[in-house]
Amino acid sequence: MKLHHIGIVVNDISKYQNQMIKLLKPKETDIPKENKLQKIKYLFINVGGSNIELIEPLEKNSPVTSFLEKGGGLHHLAFEVDDIEKSIMEFEKNGGRILISPQIGFENRLISFIFQNSFPFKIIELVSKKPDDN
Repeated sequence: MKLHHIGIVVNDISKYQNQMIKLLKPKETDIPKENKLQKIKYLFINVGGSNIELIEPLEKNSPVTSFLEKGGGLHHLAFEVDDIEKSIMEFEKNGGRILISPQIGFENRLISFIFQNSFPFKIIELVSKKPDDN
């Protein structure tokens, strides 16, 4: 398991993207993409080998809308795992609750969100390896 990215919910990706590029001088950044299933727009910014994901709701009923209404900011830590089903079972065995069952996310990877009350950060995203990395 390794840290893949830090997810941050914002109200305007382009505004924060421009600020982050100016101040953090990332190695790479891509263009915002949409995930219709999750009803979000997202963008990864690579800073020193680590990724920051900016997330903006596309619709009022997006899973991140209520989080943004409470101020937004740090939403989740995402970890890349070898076996997403096995990792989910391990988190469940230790009190984790599935928020979103595995579904196709960015880069055609399986993703799942877990609520883990025993951590100081509550939401964990599990991310499978890229399909061509297996």
